[in-house]
Amino acid sequence: PDTVDVAEDVHIQDSLRRGNHGAGVQLYARSRKVQVRDCRLLANRGAGLLLQDAQDCVIEGNEIRDNGLRGVSVHGRSNQVRLAHNVFSGNAPALAQRAHGERGWMQVDVARSASAVHIDRSNQLP
Repeated sequence: PDTVDVAEDVHIQDSLRRGNHGAGVQLYARSRKVQVRDCRLLANRGAGLLLQDAQDCVIEGNEIRDNGLRGVSVHGRSNQVRLAHNVFSGNAPALAQRAHGERGWMQVDVARSASAVHIDRSNQLP
């Protein structure tokens, strides 16, 4: 949103975001109560979903794969973010090459400055 506006009570549902030069979906400061449900976030150059200072967001039931960076990146002072029932695969291939047998950590990135981020066990990580 613009510097004086707030994006609140937004629902992004049943959407395909593929091949963007940056993230598939970006939720920035002044984004509150956003739900991203049942979407396909595929083969974007950046993250599949980027949250930067977003508040009270639900990310649920999405297919998030083959993105250049992490599947989901929660940055800045994002707060009250819940990820559940998402399917992740093939994200951050450059990180995956350096993983040395470790799996899953390149799918979701949560900054230390973010708070109350819940990554539910229902998510399917490789």
